[in-house]
Amino acid sequence: MEKIGDNPDDPRSILLEIVIKSLDEYEKRVCPEMASIFANLNEPVAIIRVLMDQYQLQPSELPEIGSQEVVCQVLNGTIKLNLNQVKAISQRFKINPALFF
Repeated sequence: MEKIGDNPDDPRSILLEIVIKSLDEYEKRVCPEMASIFANLNEPVAIIRVLMDQYQLQPSELPEIGSQEVVCQVLNGTIKLNLNQVKAISQRFKINPALFF
């Protein structure tokens, strides 16, 4: 995905599109409640929620984002993550910061 990016001229982009659509359909069938959560969230919030779920974290356990109040504001969409928060959370969980954009 990183090598193909958003380049529609890359011959692998069609295959990538098929895989993404197939995964989306699979997730909707296997776990429809998660699909509905993601459909109603912006991507950065969805990523944070998944991380919180996977690592069983509370908002107070994400100092990379800020205080518990700040994390809650991010989760409810009141404020957006800034670049420093994205870098910190990406480093902690070893994920690509591009996922947040």
